[in-house]
Amino acid sequence: MTFPKGRGPTLHVSPASVEMDCTGPMIQAINCSQRSKSRLNQPSFACKSQDTISREVQGIAGQFQTAQSDKILDKIHAPCYGKSPAWGSASLGSWRKTETEVVLEAAAGTGVLRFAVKSFPTPVAWKDSEHPHNLKKTQKRELMMRIIEKLDEMQQQAESWRRQGKHIALVPTMGYLHRGHLALMKFIRPRADLVVASIFVNPTQFGPGEDLDTYPRDTPRDMKLLEDVGVDVLFMPQAEDVYPDHYQTYVEVKKVTQPLCGSSRPTHFRGVTTIVSKLFHLVKPRTAIFGEKDFQQLVTIRRMVKDLNMDVEIIGHPIVREEDGLAMSSRNVYLTPEQRLKALRLSRSLAAAEDLVKKGERNGNVILQKVREIIAEDQDGDVRIDYAELRQPDTLDSVDRIDGPTLLALAVFIGSTRLIDNRVL
Repeated sequence: MTFPKGRGPTLHVSPASVEMDCTGPMIQAINCSQRSKSRLNQPSFACKSQDTISREVQGIAGQFQTAQSDKILDKIHAPCYGKSPAWGSASLGSWRKTETEVVLEAAAGTGVLRFAVKSFPTPVAWKDSEHPHNLKKTQKRELMMRIIEKLDEMQQQAESWRRQGKHIALVPTMGYLHRGHLALMKFIRPRADLVVASIFVNPTQFGPGEDLDTYPRDTPRDMKLLEDVGVDVLFMPQAEDVYPDHYQTYVEVKKVTQPLCGSSRPTHFRGVTTIVSKLFHLVKPRTAIFGEKDFQQLVTIRRMVKDLNMDVEIIGHPIVREEDGLAMSSRNVYLTPEQRLKALRLSRSLAAAEDLVKKGERNGNVILQKVREIIAEDQDGDVRIDYAELRQPDTLDSVDRIDGPTLLALAVFIGSTRLIDNRVL
């Protein structure tokens, strides 16, 4: 064990020699003399100061001089898996079930690791099932989720991935994730090299008096769910960065945003298209996936991508429902038990409309009358229809008669909670 003057300690381990530079308070670079073709593994140490790192390395020096040095190395390193690792990250603390967090980033092809360490983990024995080398592929991916908050960092990283030929898939969300969100991520995971999920409660798509301030949030829970489904990167920009002072540029799609939700929420889709456009520029995805519950949103984004020649494939995913038929929504948490029962009228009315069409009914007025009867069956004032309309699925033009695939779109207030649902008949 040697400690060269004027720099951090040099730790000699087998099979690689690792040089640790402690010139920064929380960031260090490690130059690796050897790299595995299949993975890039090196030890991680706290680097709060040169004196601190010296004491911590000295504290475990004796352990590395034992015959078990390779095993001890395995206990304290953070692997970055992949044949050509791009910038990735890992949380050692979550693997070893401690409160220690070690965030590691590995740059493909450079032999350089950069990482920030919050505290130094005390080596403990791995259980065989927990050892990184014994994890299944999906579990290894879970351990590597990286969190990015800065816009320039996300954009630079995405550009690097694109230059490497990586297929990036984006799953935009506002957080408070449910099985509907997770279904999008599970669907896109095998179709992309890297899955980026964004969490951003976008203020520009909320109108006056809407639930921007009370929109449900639970970031720690969301992070765990994202790790469980194998998301590679969580992008969580801050509102003041996305919309800085003097911001004045918006993306607006005209015709398809005017009916349905656009009638009662006139600025909503301008906010949606603006943030989605910005996410596309920042994350640079080849593919982006959206749920079909927000059908008008999906049509609007497809229109924007086509009109602006954006190099992004847009995928729509079928609505994910609760066992009783309620469409999954982050806003379902607002409902009281009694209101939740009333919310089931939306899916019941859609099923009734579909049944009428299967039996040969083609008159749009007849179908909509049946839908309205089911939704407002008790007329107690707690249920109010915002709209129930038949539309052409691609253009959202109004439809009076069912002569082909037709969208039945609903927006209903249950108490103060506005729910949407739809079905293509």
